[in-house]
Amino acid sequence: MKLNRISRHLLKGYVLVLGLILVLILSVYGMYMGYTNTQLERSSVDMDQLILDYEKEGEKAFDKHALRVDDYLIITDKSYKIINAYNIDPNSYKSFFDLQMSDELNQNNAYYLFENYDGDLVFHLYLSPYEEEANMLFIFLVLAILIFSVFSVFYARNTSKKIIEPVNELILGAKNIGKGDYSYQVEYETGNELDLIRDEINQMSHQLKEEKQRRMALENERNQLIMNLSHDIKTPLTNVIGYSQALMSQSLDDNTKKSVETIYKYGLNAAALTEELFDYSKINTHELNKELHDIVELTRIKLAEYIHEFETFNINYEFDLPDTKVMVQLNKLMYQRVLDNLIQNAIKYNEKDFSLKIRLKDDKEDVEIIIEDDGIGIPVGYHESIFNPLVRVESSRNRQLGGTGLGLSIVKQILLQHKGDVQLDSSYTEGCRFILRLKKEN
Repeated sequence: MKLNRISRHLLKGYVLVLGLILVLILSVYGMYMGYTNTQLERSSVDMDQLILDYEKEGEKAFDKHALRVDDYLIITDKSYKIINAYNIDPNSYKSFFDLQMSDELNQNNAYYLFENYDGDLVFHLYLSPYEEEANMLFIFLVLAILIFSVFSVFYARNTSKKIIEPVNELILGAKNIGKGDYSYQVEYETGNELDLIRDEINQMSHQLKEEKQRRMALENERNQLIMNLSHDIKTPLTNVIGYSQALMSQSLDDNTKKSVETIYKYGLNAAALTEELFDYSKINTHELNKELHDIVELTRIKLAEYIHEFETFNINYEFDLPDTKVMVQLNKLMYQRVLDNLIQNAIKYNEKDFSLKIRLKDDKEDVEIIIEDDGIGIPVGYHESIFNPLVRVESSRNRQLGGTGLGLSIVKQILLQHKGDVQLDSSYTEGCRFILRLKKEN
């Protein structure tokens, strides 16, 4: 494919503009010269003959060469000292320049200058304007400006179509691809180098799309594998927990009983981890079914289930929910799972007598659920990775409680499936503050 370079396009434009300007200048000059010659022809004065007659006869030459009432002739020497005049009294003015500045001369008169061949005389001829030619010259100037303006608009639109609009399309394409829309294709045809950039961007978008599809396929395979393994491990773990529980009910010596209790404890932990792995993989593999729900009412029902537990553990709680309905597309069970994970984490990892505050804010497009406590908090070093799978804050209390490290990852995945998000507020230093965001249904 043969491409026209942008520089060639711009060069053509510059040449056309320069050519048009030259044509307009020559046209105006031609009109002016035509206007001048027309005035001289209509003046009925033969200046060459008048100059010859004046040199021979003086003022009598004026009788032979009559000027119109509004035409003037002034004769000066080389220093512009007035010697004589026709249709104006030369004695009324001290100098030629005073006469030129006077009101007696019509400022619209055309001015012509002639010098005699042998002497030192200068003849200044002022001819009254001819309205027809003046109007024609004015009309031509207006038309010239109009033609230049039309050409400028045409050239600007053509340049915009060939350069500006494609560049804007490239910028839009880069933004969409940068946001992850790898199916976006830049569409335009210019015939210049921008077509090469378009093809490269579209090719890059296609490759990124294929890479994303491969990555998603691998991710699905991994999640499916984990889900299958978790399912297969459930049965033997159930047997281990069941047999160890049965053994603990029998009479055993202290060492044997302690060993069986250890087996039972680690069996429970392994079963919990297996269940969480199964749920995490299932959420990543399957699309959640969502329905329209009042998120305020769902939140209120779930929090009511915890009031007895809060009071039992002497937890100071505060709920701040709006009185109006806020409709959101939700999977009811998964949303409740999100609240359960965050509230249970707060109860599990904090000492008794801490405070827990849960708020729901209704913004224009989003709804925010804020869950904050004044407990032990999460170290700054874990803020970026706390939502990654199997990440656990290393502390003696956490090791004792034996969390799976998947609770917050499950929260994150559920919210992403709802096209929402969850963040740990790094600016909050009095404990933990989680901010959940979901799109409203307007």
